[in-house]
Amino acid sequence: MSNEEKEPEEPEQSSDELIAETPAAERKAPDELSVEEIRELQAISAEFRDVSQERDKLVARLQRVTADFHNSRKRMERELHTRIRYALEGFVKELLPVLDNFTRAMEHAESAREFDDLFEGIKLISEQWHTILERHGVRPIDSVGKRFDPLYHEAVSVAYEPDKPTDSVLEEAQKGYLLNDRVIRPAKVVVNKAPEEPKSSEEEEPEEEE
Repeated sequence: MSNEEKEPEEPEQSSDELIAETPAAERKAPDELSVEEIRELQAISAEFRDVSQERDKLVARLQRVTADFHNSRKRMERELHTRIRYALEGFVKELLPVLDNFTRAMEHAESAREFDDLFEGIKLISEQWHTILERHGVRPIDSVGKRFDPLYHEAVSVAYEPDKPTDSVLEEAQKGYLLNDRVIRPAKVVVNKAPEEPKSSEEEEPEEEE
């Protein structure tokens, strides 16, 4: 060990501790303080108040930055989840016309019934195709008999069947599809609409006389 050993530093004492250790005889009453001492105390008090206010501002700013960071992270996580969830949307849109052709060929073969083997082959392909799409979250929109909904349907024409509810879908011209919960192609449908009744002569507005 060296001869010059550092003495342990004494912990700083607060003003209250210093006052408490000061002998009572040496303490000054407030009315015994000089003007300079009073001004010095006022300056210290003002400086302490300024430092406290600056500390409060920094704490509030840190809280806002922390909240903004957490909100940004949650927003990025949601956006990433959405991108992953719907990453196949463009690919699925390209496959749907092929599926439409399979469906039309199957319907034609079923009505003709001339090529049973061909029909069974097309039917098998169609079933496999639907199974693959369903595995990736693609589902057909159930439209026939449902009320027309512009979020899921696109009206291509109207017809009238009095035994069916008004604004219900009578048939599909082209099937619509969902990718998970998002519409990637609305169904093109025929909507049930009653024909407009012609106005009677009494309801027609009379022509204005010149």
